[in-house]
Amino acid sequence: TAFHRLSWNPVTVFVSIPVANIRAAWWQNNQAFYLLTSVSLLGAIFIYFWLMRRQAEWEAEREAANQQVIEANNARSQAERERLAHELDDVKLALDEHSIVSRSDVTGIIIYANEKFCDISGFSREELVGQNHRILNSGLHTAAFFKDMWHTIASGNIWHGEIRNKKKDGSFYWVDSTIVPFLNKEGKPYQYVSIRTDITPYIEARAVAEAANRTKSTFLSSMSHELRTPLNAILGFAQLLKIQIEADKHEQQESVSHIISAGEQLLGLINDLLDLSRIEVGKLDFNIQNVSIAELVSSSVSIVASSLGNKRNIQITNTLVDTRVIVRGDSLRIRQILINLLNNAVKYNREQGAVKIDSVVQKNGMLRVQVIDTGTGIATEQLPLLFKHFERLNQKHGTIEGAGIGLYVSRQLVEAMLGNIGVESVQGQGSTFWFELPLAIQQEG
Repeated sequence: TAFHRLSWNPVTVFVSIPVANIRAAWWQNNQAFYLLTSVSLLGAIFIYFWLMRRQAEWEAEREAANQQVIEANNARSQAERERLAHELDDVKLALDEHSIVSRSDVTGIIIYANEKFCDISGFSREELVGQNHRILNSGLHTAAFFKDMWHTIASGNIWHGEIRNKKKDGSFYWVDSTIVPFLNKEGKPYQYVSIRTDITPYIEARAVAEAANRTKSTFLSSMSHELRTPLNAILGFAQLLKIQIEADKHEQQESVSHIISAGEQLLGLINDLLDLSRIEVGKLDFNIQNVSIAELVSSSVSIVASSLGNKRNIQITNTLVDTRVIVRGDSLRIRQILINLLNNAVKYNREQGAVKIDSVVQKNGMLRVQVIDTGTGIATEQLPLLFKHFERLNQKHGTIEGAGIGLYVSRQLVEAMLGNIGVESVQGQGSTFWFELPLAIQQEG
């Protein structure tokens, strides 16, 4: 029994109610709530365990997928490694078939030598591996040569050059060699790979050609001297003869003039050949000193104007007149260059054309002397042929004298005086031949 207190002030009433009735009433009022709560709790527990199961399945599926990706990547990586290894083997095979190949460690000890290395050197692979490259030293190259080579490759740079090596039997062979350093993660060489090509036939052919060239130059020098002596006599007697011929005998005067003109042309050719031979054997002497370029230009213009310019009605204008401008060079050779460029500017000019000489001081301390003509110009594709000996770009114009030596000789002379020479040309407008010489001083006037 339970008592329920009812209060109505000032009266208090206690009512007796059975407990069973109270429980029944409470359950009646809360039955739906607890049933719903129980169902929800059971559903939540079911969902929780279902999600746990699905998570485990998802983890397993993801692990399986990741494993498949890893296996696929490994398969691709393995295939790529095999492909690269196959390509490297092919490259190595091609390289071994073509070149003399060796590898050495950082101390220069040979750790690999291919068959071509063994064949050309006469050493077996067993004799080469473990040895230093000094086993091939021919004694030709200096210690400084090898010091420079080792400094280059030890710095991580590629070295390239020609080397004469000695075979096992004591004979020699030449190789064109490239040494490539292999670098570690720190950028330091851990191995050197040498790739060489046998150039012995080329070196031998070059030696033969140089010997033949020296022989030719010696012959030209000798013949030039032999030809110049009688030619000077012919010119001398022709000039005497012209003086003795009476002024009214024009036909005879003209004939002797032709003899003198042809003789002077031949003498110029002989002098060019003599200079050419001296240049090629390295026996051309220079007297380098401070020279007033304006004086040399003035005398050269006078010579060309009187001998050739007036005959073709070519006007020669000289704007280089400042005698304070001094260059370093050989006055005789500078005059020779000027006369050659002026002669060409006149010969290859149009009738009643013009030639102008001026100069420009360059920023590098050189004085550029320019000979500008109003001739037909030179095609761009022909410009590289200039300054080569025995090259005449206008051979089809048979009336123009020359043997194609002058520009080549001029180039050699300019370069021997530490200068440069070149040309700029526009077809139909003319050409500008120029040369540069070191500027000495500009005296105060």
